[in-house]
Amino acid sequence: ETTDIIDVDRAVALYHQAAEECGNGNAFWKLAQFAFEENKVTEYLNCLQNSVEHGCSEAIDKMADLSYRKGMVHYSITLYKYLASIGYGMETPKHLGILHANGILSKRDYDESMQAYEAAKDELFSEDRAAMAAIGGSAGDDRFRTHADDFM
Repeated sequence: ETTDIIDVDRAVALYHQAAEECGNGNAFWKLAQFAFEENKVTEYLNCLQNSVEHGCSEAIDKMADLSYRKGMVHYSITLYKYLASIGYGMETPKHLGILHANGILSKRDYDESMQAYEAAKDELFSEDRAAMAAIGGSAGDDRFRTHADDFM
């Protein structure tokens, strides 16, 4: 009987390499979660940052929360406003509301963020989005557009 031995360090290194080569924020987020579970703080923060830089919404949400708690309020505002613009999560409006209530976020910025959040949510669940997805299209800020790459 053969026992397979898994080289975890090598596997993680290969996963890092693949995530970097693909520019995959979700892969970096998985690596961050793994590092967190292993109590590897530096690796966790590096993977979290890479995940944010590659656009993973879950990582951006986590970074916004960590930034706020560590006193990097303006950075957290930027991240929460971005999350609002893509309609991410049920907690984003709550966080923006707290920032506004504490006098950190102006009424104008709060109102604009909430309008962007609602518009993004409406678009995310629209029938038009489902129809575009069915033919391989994608959505953008300028309404709907299709890309040749989506069909290849």
